[in-house]
Amino acid sequence: MIQHPRGFQIVRDIVIIICSLVLTVILARSNFVSVFFHFLLNYPAISSFFAGIFLVSFFTVIPATVILAGLSMHSTWLVVALSAAVGSALGDLGIFSFFKSTIVEDLRYLSEKFNLDQYFKRVSTGRYRIMLIIIGVILWVLPLPDEFPLAILGITKTNNKFFVALSLFINFCTISGIWIVAQSFR
Repeated sequence: MIQHPRGFQIVRDIVIIICSLVLTVILARSNFVSVFFHFLLNYPAISSFFAGIFLVSFFTVIPATVILAGLSMHSTWLVVALSAAVGSALGDLGIFSFFKSTIVEDLRYLSEKFNLDQYFKRVSTGRYRIMLIIIGVILWVLPLPDEFPLAILGITKTNNKFFVALSLFINFCTISGIWIVAQSFR
């Protein structure tokens, strides 16, 4: 396998992020997502699962929330909440893994290059690591897109099993909250 210099990998990661943002904007502006979920309305578990995947992104959080609220009118709470929580956990794991495996290495390389590696090591270990995990979890619980808190948890190299369990719990609670609010407007 050919080893590329770290600078090449940073450019590659930036290109991946830009391409995913462009694709997300294209999907959000097209009616593909609306047509797709309208088709799956008869299958609430599948619809909830896919809505959960879309719930994690800044660009798709609003349509996914609307879809989950709509599903709450036609399906049971447990089906929607569990299916969407599994979908959200899968989406979160994808973002978390990307930050944990590639972006952290990019930041480590850049911190060494600009002679800031002592600060990076301090933030990613010890009590600062625990503090960052707590901040990441608090931000994750807020009704905001998940990218920033997942980046924080990725920097801290949080354990995958702990992350998945936490993701399922947080997403289940969030989606249950969406359910409750939607039911109040029924």
